[in-house]
Amino acid sequence: MLLYVGLHKGETEAIILAKRNNCWVALDDLKARKVARSEGVKVIGHWAFQSV
Repeated sequence: MLLYVGLHKGETEAIILAKRNNCWVALDDLKARKVARSEGVKVIGHWAFQSV
């Protein structure tokens, strides 16, 4: 499994799964969101959760 420096295992797994399945990922950590975007993954951030 590819590990991104500074991310938790769950965040890394979520990014990998979203990339593999071509779907969005919901992340509240700024660094994790930046990594996901750099990998071409569409991200839903923490503000989206607050408006639900």
